[in-house]
Amino acid sequence: MAREHSQLEHLPDGFIAFQTAKGERWRHRDVEASGVGPGYRLFISDRGEQRRYDFGKNEPRDVTLFDLREQVARAKPFVPDDAASASSTAATTPAAGTSTAATSDTPDAIAPSRAAPPVN
Repeated sequence: MAREHSQLEHLPDGFIAFQTAKGERWRHRDVEASGVGPGYRLFISDRGEQRRYDFGKNEPRDVTLFDLREQVARAKPFVPDDAASASSTAATTPAAGTSTAATSDTPDAIAPSRAAPPVN
């Protein structure tokens, strides 16, 4: 293995870059950083792919090249919250010409059994 593939590179933005055994370059940063316990490690490839590796309850946050390569291989695809909310907003925005009145499917609709009693 080439020497440049076996080093961790500390970047000014707080990420640490490394290369997989196949030569793919990834950056990572821990979210909710602590020595052990809940949280996750965010991986971003030079191609823009994002993955998330969730730590186990008692799993240490080791940062060896071997650990990082194993974790990026086991990490799941990650969609940032702002991208997810943008797509869900688009899905719930009514189309032009449609009514925005409450229906039985929306939380704003009040079922007759839950309506307030009439005031006398």
